[in-house]
Amino acid sequence: MVRNIRINLFAVTVALICVGIIMIYSASSIYALDRYKDSLFFVKRHLSFVLFGTLLAFLAMVIDYRKFARYSKPLLLVCIVYCCLFDPRLRQGSFRSPQVVPFQVHQFPAFRAGQSGADRVYSGFYLAQR
Repeated sequence: MVRNIRINLFAVTVALICVGIIMIYSASSIYALDRYKDSLFFVKRHLSFVLFGTLLAFLAMVIDYRKFARYSKPLLLVCIVYCCLFDPRLRQGSFRSPQVVPFQVHQFPAFRAGQSGADRVYSGFYLAQR
């Protein structure tokens, strides 16, 4: 029973990814050809994010979720501090995070994924204790 659910969930996920790729190509091919001289520019970019997300998903499946318990509260605290100090949506005007690394932290998708992941892990353990 559980195996069938996993296979169905995987099939639906793959189907949604394929539909997303088709939508991205149909919506951006002309613009990408005009601007970047490559009609598949945004499709390639999206596929790189899909590959990165798939690798993170498989990594999350391999690691036992209970090992994240001790990191959930500190990670949640770091994310809240980050949002309060550096998130440009909370400030008026233009603001960038400090240039500590060669990329802007608020534009890095893995940090956003870590932020929502920390919220989910902390919420899961909070609810499991009740």
